[in-house]
Amino acid sequence: NTTERFVPILQDALRSGKRVVWVTTTAWQPKKASGPRLRFSLPGERRSLDWRNNYRLQLLNRYAAARMSTLRVPVVDAFAVSYPMMHTTRDGAHYLGQVQRAIVKVLLHTLGQLCGSPDDSGTSSDDLLRAAAGVKEPELDFSAAAAAG
Repeated sequence: NTTERFVPILQDALRSGKRVVWVTTTAWQPKKASGPRLRFSLPGERRSLDWRNNYRLQLLNRYAAARMSTLRVPVVDAFAVSYPMMHTTRDGAHYLGQVQRAIVKVLLHTLGQLCGSPDDSGTSSDDLLRAAAGVKEPELDFSAAAAAG
């Protein structure tokens, strides 16, 4: 299992005082026109049919989340965020736009809690996203809507 390959690395990082967050695999949207296909294989690997489907990915994510809980590593559930929005992926696995922003917001919130930032600090994950992207808060004027309503 791939998760178990990371456990010694995570344990070393945790022992040295590093903060670690596990992000699960996103949902996968197979291309509708293609059936089972040979998956990419590394040199020395036997070629096999593509095993990915959301049922298997979710099982692996659940296993990883349970394993991370034994290590006291917080988990960001990217699968739960991406699954309802599978139709937005262009290549079946990678998400941009609102899905990516939602996952990053959850990750920033989790990191903030892990690093001891109080929730009432006045800095939201939206503020952190805008700051990282160099985007200023838009000026919103609702006076016309309030007058009409």
